[in-house]
Amino acid sequence: MKTVIKRLFWLTVFLLVLTLGTLVVITSFFQDEIGQRITQELNAMLETEVRIGGFELSVIRTFPSLGVNLQDVAIDGTDGQLLLSAGELSFRAGLLSLLGSELALKSVVLSDGEVNLKTDRRGSVNYDILKTTKDTETSTGSTGTIQLEEARISNMHFRYVDMQANQSGRLRIEKALFSGAFAADEYELDSEAELFFSEIISEGDRLLFQQPLRYQTRVEVDAAKGRYTIQALEAELGDLPLLASGFVDVLPNLTHVDLSIASNGGQLQDVLRLVPSSYAETLAGIETSGEFNLSAVVKGNASEQETPRVDVDVTFADGRVYGDRVSGKVRDLGFVASFTNGERQNERTSKLLIENLRGELEGTPFAMDLSVTDFSNPLIEWTANGHLPPGIIVGFLPDETITAGDGDIELTNLKLQGRYNDMLNPGRINRVKMGGQLTFDGASLTINEREARIPEGTFRLQNNQWTVEDLRLQAPDTDILFRGTASNILPVLFADSLNSQQARLDFDLLLQAERIDLEELLALGAPSEATQAAATTEAEQAALQTAEIVQRERTTKLLNGQFQVDIRQFTYGKLAGEDFKGELRFARGKMEIEGRTQTMNGTIDLVGDMTFSKRPKLEARLTCDDVSAYEFFHQTDNFGQDVLVADNLSGELDARILIQAFFAETGEFLTDKLRVLAGLGIQEGRLRDFKMLEDFSTFVNVKDLRDIRFKNLENFLEVRNGRLHLPVMFVQSNALNLTISGEHSFDNDIEYYLKVNAGQVLMDRFRRHDPSLRPKPARRSDFFNLNYAILGDLDNFNVKSNRKRVQRDFQESERRKQEIRAELERKFSTVIELVEEPADWRDIPEYREDPNSTEPEFLDMEIDGGGF
Repeated sequence: MKTVIKRLFWLTVFLLVLTLGTLVVITSFFQDEIGQRITQELNAMLETEVRIGGFELSVIRTFPSLGVNLQDVAIDGTDGQLLLSAGELSFRAGLLSLLGSELALKSVVLSDGEVNLKTDRRGSVNYDILKTTKDTETSTGSTGTIQLEEARISNMHFRYVDMQANQSGRLRIEKALFSGAFAADEYELDSEAELFFSEIISEGDRLLFQQPLRYQTRVEVDAAKGRYTIQALEAELGDLPLLASGFVDVLPNLTHVDLSIASNGGQLQDVLRLVPSSYAETLAGIETSGEFNLSAVVKGNASEQETPRVDVDVTFADGRVYGDRVSGKVRDLGFVASFTNGERQNERTSKLLIENLRGELEGTPFAMDLSVTDFSNPLIEWTANGHLPPGIIVGFLPDETITAGDGDIELTNLKLQGRYNDMLNPGRINRVKMGGQLTFDGASLTINEREARIPEGTFRLQNNQWTVEDLRLQAPDTDILFRGTASNILPVLFADSLNSQQARLDFDLLLQAERIDLEELLALGAPSEATQAAATTEAEQAALQTAEIVQRERTTKLLNGQFQVDIRQFTYGKLAGEDFKGELRFARGKMEIEGRTQTMNGTIDLVGDMTFSKRPKLEARLTCDDVSAYEFFHQTDNFGQDVLVADNLSGELDARILIQAFFAETGEFLTDKLRVLAGLGIQEGRLRDFKMLEDFSTFVNVKDLRDIRFKNLENFLEVRNGRLHLPVMFVQSNALNLTISGEHSFDNDIEYYLKVNAGQVLMDRFRRHDPSLRPKPARRSDFFNLNYAILGDLDNFNVKSNRKRVQRDFQESERRKQEIRAELERKFSTVIELVEEPADWRDIPEYREDPNSTEPEFLDMEIDGGGF
């Protein structure tokens, strides 16, 4: 008996080896023919050609099936671009099919590749490459030999772009299994998969970003009727559990859906991780906990004319909100929400309800209800009561510059009822019913690492009218009180980027301030330090500045009203003033200011307007009375130059100044476009340590030049095209009497013309220095004069005598002076007399000499100068 068993065993082994050997020989012998048949069958089924890099048959590794392995497979789409590529496309076939006329393939494995699906703007797709059954029969005479029962996919990247729907997506199939008798009319499809969504983008918004999806399901398929019955679908999207069941009927002209979807025992944070990126960025750094339950029913026909009925119910209980961005505690949060598209399954019958939203925010109660009906023209009903701590609000604000909050805002009977379209339209906003009150109690926000506080104040709302009562704003070195009224707040808040509804915030407010630091206030609205630090290149910095200009333009175009301003003290850098009283008006993107202030030891009246456009511009008129010349230069940073600075000057300054300034799209001040007209008068002036005059020490006592005192001095200046134009003027001082005119560029190129009373100077050379620094007698001419042209730049200039050139410039600059004076008088609507003319000047014929006179000067000389 043992011998028989042993013989049978070895016979079986022999037959098995013989069979395998025979199959190996057969597959080797028929390998090329089988490869050609596989390729032919695939090509017969497709409109495009299959390209194969390599091919092999395997028996031992796939026994008892035949393994058909296609390597480096590529298939183009209908657009001629790559549709599918795979490192391996493998089929499993029955061994006996090698002996038949048809090669029956039972399973397929697709791995290590990518699939690219596209829909163009006209709706044409690149993946419509399968031939119809009739075409296949005609081309091959076969009814099809690839009859799959199982499909496996691993490590395949899917990309799709739908240009018509403005959608795209990327996902990776890590592994997936589909099994069933696919060739039968009725069968059960079992499937399980692990996918990873890199992103889905719909109309510019990113969905399902970096989210895994795992599922397992069984579907009953009735291919003849087109019915797919989901017995059970268990899925996990991210960390959110989902259950689904029901059926789908795919009919020629429509799809009938009857599905139930549920999620029980999930967490709210699992849902928040699935929200679109535009909201997800706002919620970054916020954590939640609490029980989340969802149930939904989708039932009805889906076609171009019909939409199935959708009903969704959500409950949330025992909720908490916390995280790095939430400066406070949110507990016992809960709500009930529902959505339906109604009996007619359209926007008009759609309705969203959030009922009984309750919670404790920092230990204080909060309650809210919301109803939105008729999505074609939404009717909104909203009510809120309770306390809203700013520390809680901060976490939900999209502005990265706001990092912390404190205090409390009390909401009392706030309500809003009306159509959304009416809320957008200033002409229909009165149809919206609003009411309630906001009361601030020690509320604060930390913005750009600076605390802005509203310690007290009230907003009262009565329909479209907002009343501001004693609202106090405190910031670093700033304390402001607001009172007044405003309207159209909702249209402004909801305005789109183009402000297509022409919304304007109408307001009339009183602004009283004990003190204001304008530099600190502007810093609250600047980009965050992180954003500024990230802008490392000039292009990035320019883009950041341009964005500021655009945002400032948009904001100011929304303002239409005025502030009555009363400020006790204000500062802006070195600039400081007191008792500013005036008006600040906004209209059509322009800010107008008018007022008077005590500053620089004198008084300044200001009238000006700033246009906030793509290229901002400023025009201002300044009237200065009894202003300190030193403070005028000191507080304005010497107007950006270092030749004549505050430490050189003293005296009382009267001035009428017109400034026209322009800025680039990046906010950069355009120096070459700056225009300034100024009438300046200085009384009892003093010029100390002005090094440019030391070259005159050749014929003037150097001690006199180091400390020059002069009588009343008046002139009319102009800045244009990057140059300062100094018209001719007479200067009477203790050092010398002279007449001067010229130009000085912002690049320190100079062109000055002087006429000096040389006889007076020469006599003074024989006298001692006068420590009293009394001005010289006002004699413009003596027995001889000197005429000099100073040309070059501050580092390299020459002083040359040239009487005719000096006198020609005096005549031309006198004409320009009168033009400047006339324009200033038009702009200021007054005759301008800045200083009283000294009595001993009145008989001096300053500018009446004939430039063409041939009468020689008594002294003609050249003095070369250098830098200092």
